[in-house]
Amino acid sequence: MKKDSIFVQFFLIVVAVGTLLAAAAGYIISVPLIRTLTEAEERPLHLVADTIYGIASDSFHDLLDARKEDDPVEVETAKQDVLAGIVHFKPSISSADYHYIVLDGDNRILADSGNLLDKSFTLPDSEGQAGSDLRIRDRNGKELIGYLRYFPGWDWRLITLIHEEDLRGEARKIRMWVFSAGITGFLMLMAMFYVVLKKRIQEPLEELIHYASRLEKGSYEILPKERKGEMGQLSAAFDRMAAAIRERERKLSELAKFPESNPNLLFKVSPDGEIMYANPSVNKMLAEMGLAENEASRLLPQDIPEIIRELVSSDEHKKELVWKVRDRTIEYVVFGFADEDTVVFHGVDITEKKRMEEQLFHATKMETLGRIAGGVAHDFNNLLVGILGYASLMKGRPIPDEGVSKALESIERAAERGTQLTRQLLGFARKGTHEYLPLDMNKVVDETADIVSQTFTRSVGIRLDKAADLPAVMGDVAQIHQCLMNLCINARDAMPDGGYLSISTRRRIITEERREQYSNISSGNYVEVVVTDEGHGMDDATQQRIFDPFFTTKTQEKGTGLGMSMVYGIVKNHGGYITVKSVLGKGTSMELLFPAAEQIQRQPEADQAGLPAIDSSGSGNGGTVLLVDDEEFVRDVGKAMLDTLGFAVITAVNGKEGVEAFRRNREKISIVILDLIMPVMDGRKAFEEIRRIDPAARIVISTGYSGNEDVDLLKEMGASAILSKPYSYDRMTKVVNQLNRQ
Repeated sequence: MKKDSIFVQFFLIVVAVGTLLAAAAGYIISVPLIRTLTEAEERPLHLVADTIYGIASDSFHDLLDARKEDDPVEVETAKQDVLAGIVHFKPSISSADYHYIVLDGDNRILADSGNLLDKSFTLPDSEGQAGSDLRIRDRNGKELIGYLRYFPGWDWRLITLIHEEDLRGEARKIRMWVFSAGITGFLMLMAMFYVVLKKRIQEPLEELIHYASRLEKGSYEILPKERKGEMGQLSAAFDRMAAAIRERERKLSELAKFPESNPNLLFKVSPDGEIMYANPSVNKMLAEMGLAENEASRLLPQDIPEIIRELVSSDEHKKELVWKVRDRTIEYVVFGFADEDTVVFHGVDITEKKRMEEQLFHATKMETLGRIAGGVAHDFNNLLVGILGYASLMKGRPIPDEGVSKALESIERAAERGTQLTRQLLGFARKGTHEYLPLDMNKVVDETADIVSQTFTRSVGIRLDKAADLPAVMGDVAQIHQCLMNLCINARDAMPDGGYLSISTRRRIITEERREQYSNISSGNYVEVVVTDEGHGMDDATQQRIFDPFFTTKTQEKGTGLGMSMVYGIVKNHGGYITVKSVLGKGTSMELLFPAAEQIQRQPEADQAGLPAIDSSGSGNGGTVLLVDDEEFVRDVGKAMLDTLGFAVITAVNGKEGVEAFRRNREKISIVILDLIMPVMDGRKAFEEIRRIDPAARIVISTGYSGNEDVDLLKEMGASAILSKPYSYDRMTKVVNQLNRQ
């Protein structure tokens, strides 16, 4: 190469000037670098000082929490523990050697972890009480950099120190390395510059620049010329980049279809709440809700700026929230991005999900209340056996005092009212004695409307709308009557100033797709009965509790709170579904669904209708009755009744004792009265054991219909009669005399 070559001259000038510039640049860069390193090293000093302060603060507050701040011994112990902890504290944030000084209010040294200061050391008053930086010398004259924190709890001054040479030594090493590495690297670069510039860099770069311009225009062909070394790798990287761009464009094209086809709501929103993008699902929901396309903002929360601030301060950049619009409930997941100030709302319509959850909760609650009601009715029936039994038994005896006779009649009437109450509870619990037969719902509505029109005031008008093609319903006509009457009475009470009471019927078909809306009842044909009033309506809280037993908005004289509970139990017992729709000030609509006759497959529940007719003539003939019941007062009143009828009575407190008593007295026992719900051995097991001993044994099932009894099965197995609790003396007389004559 010629010495007068322009390229050589340029190269030498570049080397000379570059060297000077590298030295200057190295020095200029090192100054802020050293400053930055120093500041970075001083920050851990403050953090360590804060940690030391926290040790003292935690101990002080522990004393306050234990209320021992006035105990000198406890306080002194705590101080010594804190001083020991400070002296031996080793910070984890830095490997440098830190030292700690603790001074009291009189500037006396309480702790000196490095034995750095003389006992005569005093802190200048100018340092103040708050946190401040310090510069002092140790007893050997070495410069110390420190940070002071004042702890007011014990009037301490906590000083964290480090030798300046330890703090600055690393920075000096880095500065020398920067200078050396910068100059050496620059010289080496200049030495290689001439060799690689023209053949290995300049020409290949020009070719890559040309290729990059083709990429910019959308041409992704492979580079035609292969090269070795780094330029070859760079060329291959360009080829891979072109292939990656092609693949990314393909994926982006596919990904762009996702927002458009997503069935959920997608919004891109600016910080001021402006909608920058909304997918087609948004317009679909707006149309379903009867809103215009320019009202999409109504589907979003109103506090979008606040939401964006929360996302910015959140590490996850994600927030979940629920927003209600009219009758829709939308669950949003809001996403923020670190490099953007816009957010994305992804919304799922969970209206149906929320409704199903509420229905499931309500069904579970009602099922639990039903079991409780059944148990209460069973226990209450046992109590009423004693009250009604003794009252009816005493009425059959001559009583000279007319006042006592009236008192007995009052007791008997009260017991009968209690019996009606338990029947209502059993109706809600979906237990009791019912007879299911095909019935015409239009006829039931006509009969109910006839009673209503004759008993309600003239201010309440009756409107009927009955479907002509109504299928039959398999049900208990008395229960259906009672159900509709309760609804009509509630409607009347809701219209004290009068109005129209409407009752309508129609055929409904529940498809497989819609059955989830009705707590998963069976799909098929149903009969719908709707009772509507124009009364004051109900708020949401009342609607949530309307079917709870003993819940009522009426006065004590007008309602017990069991009417709607019984309606719910009757509908559910018929395999149906009930819906409440009410608006304050506009009225209430109760919609009842009953399965058509071909839909319901069930056997009639335990009933006394299949028993032989029983009359009250005749009397006991000295036979023996085995009375098995776990309630003592039931056994007592039953024994008193049977004694009066001339029967000998053997009692047992549970099924196991009853079986043993029957085995011992098999020859003389003519009738067994057997309770079903008992400890040790229940009535069904005892029934089977007694029939195994004597297949011809005459067994009367005494039941309060709690819901756990297999009355139907026992009747099929040969039970002679059903004695429902609570029973009176007359009922006992009819049952045992009838069986005794067989």
